Amino acid sequence: MGFLARAFEHYKGLPHQKEAVAKLEGMVEPHVVEAFAKVFSPEKPKKHILQVPFYSQLDNLRMPYRTCNPSSCAMALSYFRPDAIAGDDDLVSMICEMGAEPGDHAQMTLALRSYGLESVFRYDLSREWIESEIKSDRPVVLGILHQGPRSAPYGGGHMLVAVGTDEAHDSLVCHDPYGSLISGYAGPAREGRFVTYPWAELGPRLLVEGPESGWGRLFFPDK
Repeated sequence: MGFLARAFEHYKGLPHQKEAVAKLEGMVEPHVVEAFAKVFSPEKPKKHILQVPFYSQLDNLRMPYRTCNPSSCAMALSYFRPDAIAGDDDLVSMICEMGAEPGDHAQMTLALRSYGLESVFRYDLSREWIESEIKSDRPVVLGILHQGPRSAPYGGGHMLVAVGTDEAHDSLVCHDPYGSLISGYAGPAREGRFVTYPWAELGPRLLVEGPESGWGRLFFPDK
């Protein structure tokens, strides 16, 4: 054990010890002190949760079992433009008035644009990209295969909103307008509010064709 290691074992914050540490720090290059500090006292990962409003698709006035996409996009719209709509039924109604299907992503882009929110639907999202968007305070609407086991998921697709990351960064915190995937959607829709989906469960349902094959909508609120 070196001298510094032994010194830290006996460090109690006494005046002469503080003086010695201050003198040593003054003799060392700042980048060395910074590197030492990062290793000696690393920051613990933190949750990063966006306060996105939650809407259930199951109380929608039209097509409650088919409007996961409008409800999910409405959550993001209300986050970025708090006064744009009264609720997700507003966006559902607009899509219907446009003569579009609820899952028509091109028409959804136009609908959101009419409220002053630019977005794009992509088919090449990765886990890193999604987490980066969340860390930049932008939720992401994602499309997953929500039926069947994660080893063999299937279905026509279901849309939800990624609104946060957990401390370990092995899960996404989501707003799922249909309820909780973890319970097999057996409970009420409110179970989908700030629900935690482990990447082990979410990944096979989202990144079906590879690590950069996720379907989802990105938002550009400043454009």
